[in-house]
Amino acid sequence: MAKFNLFKTLAEKRAYAIGRKHQYNKEHPLMKYKVSVDSVYMNNDNRVEHRMKDVNIYSSYHKTKKSAQKALNEAIKREKYQKESVLRKAKAGTLNMFNSQDHSYYDFKIVKCNKRM
Repeated sequence: MAKFNLFKTLAEKRAYAIGRKHQYNKEHPLMKYKVSVDSVYMNNDNRVEHRMKDVNIYSSYHKTKKSAQKALNEAIKREKYQKESVLRKAKAGTLNMFNSQDHSYYDFKIVKCNKRM
């Protein structure tokens, strides 16, 4: 049985491989920045009970630092009132420890990474 050869020359084979590589890079871009999220839980005595590092469900990946900074600013603006409320209640000692929404908030930061999506 004859072996089926898709390419007639080595140059065609290399060109196909290069095109396939470019297509893969287009479909799976390299993300260089990540907006990392830490979940902070407070006690009634105004101390941190525990901190969950890098909660992946809320993290986001970005190609450029500018887009990561924009996402970071939006996230901080969105979480501002929740954080203020939790810190104010923790200082007063009136946190509801049985409701995670009442005694937790998120901290955001930009982290460098190299990850394909």
